[in-house]
Amino acid sequence: MAPRVILYGYTFSPYTVKISTLLLLKNIPFSLVTVKHAPPQPHLPRPELDLLGVTYRRIPVLSIDGDLFFDSNLIAEEIERRFPPGIGEGYVSIIPGPSTGASSLFMASMNALSSRLLAICVSLLPESALSNEHFVKDREAMTGRSFKPAEFARVHPMQLAALRANLAEIERQAKPNRSRYILGTSTPSYADIALWFSLEWIWALHTGVVKQKTNSAISKQVIATLSDTQRFPSALAWLGKMRTTVAYAKENAGWEASALAGECIKAEEAAEFIKSAPKLASTEPAFVSFNDEDPLVVAGWVKKGAQVKCTPTDTGKIPQLGKLVGLTSSRATLELSSGVHAHFPRIDYSLIANSPSKL
Repeated sequence: MAPRVILYGYTFSPYTVKISTLLLLKNIPFSLVTVKHAPPQPHLPRPELDLLGVTYRRIPVLSIDGDLFFDSNLIAEEIERRFPPGIGEGYVSIIPGPSTGASSLFMASMNALSSRLLAICVSLLPESALSNEHFVKDREAMTGRSFKPAEFARVHPMQLAALRANLAEIERQAKPNRSRYILGTSTPSYADIALWFSLEWIWALHTGVVKQKTNSAISKQVIATLSDTQRFPSALAWLGKMRTTVAYAKENAGWEASALAGECIKAEEAAEFIKSAPKLASTEPAFVSFNDEDPLVVAGWVKKGAQVKCTPTDTGKIPQLGKLVGLTSSRATLELSSGVHAHFPRIDYSLIANSPSKL
């Protein structure tokens, strides 16, 4: 029996769009718990995730049976690991080439490129988003950077130039593969998803502004750039191909065109299931191992069974508290107050004792 998958997210989150699209294109059934985010939210802790003892603030969060996975990069890697092609459920691979499992190096490379592209797109947010005081304060607290409209307007020329430069890179890659996907594959790969979701997200935001008949200079410039078939014919053909592919996949799966999932469930139902579902610690005990030779363990900073804090080191630096039950070179596993296991990547995350004696 296939594991049950539940995604926590909301429409405005580009990373939720990324993971939703990944699950859709891999033919993995899943349910969505919509996390409230309207101003003055997000609440911390988020009420939908507080049911599971989650204090971490970033979205999305994915559950696979009784395990939670944090950080969209780790989520994507775990999805490919747990749902490889050829196991009788109709799953497809998002890794190009002969590999049937996740290629960490390939996915890490695409994650770096997509993070760069998303940062550019965020810097080109429409004025309407930046006029919301609650949104501005929340984003400033999360990222540590100014979200004042004047600051964004000041760098618009530079960010528009950066958007064009990235489209030019995509153009060079897409040109010899005009009738196929970005890496010349016959089906979308992780490269397509990683590059597409940011562009589609910013396109949807700005076309929405124009439909509201708002006189937005930056919206007109972004739309003009993402419609410039003279400069970027192959890149925009690829973008359109991905848009059509996702729309067809949604229709085939019975989703509404604007939906993030085919089924939405309440947070209470999701939490009840996750708390009682089997965990990797019992189904794949070797996967949740503990390395006593890890530098943090050797230095006495953390130990198995101790209460720790796991915190992003880039943005959204709200720690997750829990008991450390697994530690490898790539992941840390915490048991939360609810008994659920939460998995974090080691890259871009710090791990310290809850009341550290050493720093």
